Amino acid sequence: AAAVGQSSFATGNGQTLQSAGVERSKAVRRRGTYWLETNGRRYSCTSLREVLRTGLLALEQTSPGMLEKLSGLKPRTKRIVARDRKQLFESTDLVSKYSEPLTAGWWFGTNNSAPATGAWRHRAAECAGLRWGDDFQWGE
Repeated sequence: AAAVGQSSFATGNGQTLQSAGVERSKAVRRRGTYWLETNGRRYSCTSLREVLRTGLLALEQTSPGMLEKLSGLKPRTKRIVARDRKQLFESTDLVSKYSEPLTAGWWFGTNNSAPATGAWRHRAAECAGLRWGDDFQWGE
């Protein structure tokens, strides 16, 4: 059985972020080494999903209320974060396959291409009131 529960995780620079439990049995595409940086803190990640999760948590920590603002954005058929996982996707069959707990009371969508992940990182930085490339950035 997969382990699920509230946890914290250390990032590459010794920082700890709180994350809601995730079913650890879910496969994560490993494409390389990713990093993100905000407020002079650098985080190391091993997948797009992890860098998105870490970025969302770091931005919420930096700018409380960012997740709430971001949850109001729905460019096409999905949101990236929502309080109710059923609000992430228009198609209900995607909810159980592609949503994971992010932090207490929040869910995030996990079926994101590299370009979609990039678009969401820019939107999240904007919702946090940060300038992409100056206050917040990430790369491979």
